[in-house]
Amino acid sequence: MAWDSNQRHNDKLKLNKLIISGLILLTPLTAWASGQYLIPTLLINGVVIVVIGSSILGLKIRGLGKLILFAIYVGSMYLFFYWVDVGHHSDNLGLINLGSAVVPSISVYGTYQIIKDKFQTKDK
Repeated sequence: MAWDSNQRHNDKLKLNKLIISGLILLTPLTAWASGQYLIPTLLINGVVIVVIGSSILGLKIRGLGKLILFAIYVGSMYLFFYWVDVGHHSDNLGLINLGSAVVPSISVYGTYQIIKDKFQTKDK
């Protein structure tokens, strides 16, 4: 019995590490600059992905609710970068760095406040 519990816990940790690693590898795809301007943006996106991802995984809501929150995160990042895709990256550097941290955080938090009661897990 204890072995099954440990095995499930280890499998869940491996899955979480795999998901986070995959998301971190996707961050360069959101960058449209090179050199010195790229590194702060990548670091900010990496930190935001880890914080929001681990927060979503740590919530006590059902899997569908977590999937919805993750979809909101990806969608808000896409829409933000679509909106900011005007001009040169260095011209919009402050807006991009601030927005890539704030926009997904607010959208995920707002969505969580809306759906938390519907997707709450039952503690036994």
